[in-house]
Amino acid sequence: CSLSALSRPEPPAYFSEITTEGIRYSHNWEARPCFSIQVPGTDWHLTKAEADRITWRRGSETLHVYFTDNREARYAVSGMSPEQALRAFVAYEVEYIRPRFDVQVIDPPRIAVDDNGTWSQWSWEGYGGRKHGSTVLLPADQRHVVSSLWLDPWVLSFDWASTDLEVEGGPRPEMISVIESLQFTPACFEAMRAGETRLF
Repeated sequence: CSLSALSRPEPPAYFSEITTEGIRYSHNWEARPCFSIQVPGTDWHLTKAEADRITWRRGSETLHVYFTDNREARYAVSGMSPEQALRAFVAYEVEYIRPRFDVQVIDPPRIAVDDNGTWSQWSWEGYGGRKHGSTVLLPADQRHVVSSLWLDPWVLSFDWASTDLEVEGGPRPEMISVIESLQFTPACFEAMRAGETRLF
């Protein structure tokens, strides 16, 4: 390697931009699909940005965007179609949810296809949270609307959660706008090079 290649700066694992529509978030973690989304408005607060999970909060609402790797979780098997893999993923998620609440309401997944691939839209509600471990608080009653995209071997999920059960159920326009804003960058995002900006 040349000295210039060794001294080249590493790009950030993620970055955000304020736009006229809200906040554009770009995910740039190594060994993960690189993508960007547009979160409407500026009242969402980014509270976590890790390789497999991004979290925004706004009042009683939370937006989780997370990867689930089939190579680790093993929810799907060889030969499954994208729809079958997504249905297996939803069952895997339900088994995780079920022991945490006395009552769960789970809507079966609806499958759709767009330019990014095959999606599963599903939802669940949990009531009467059960305590797990000696230091964990009881989960609050909550409602989730989830859109999951099959990206073999990952599923990328957008989980809109709320502890305000008066919030409208089902996919709302702002949820749909985030999904529609999803753009993948196959080559990922590069670091800014010296001299690309000037301060005046």
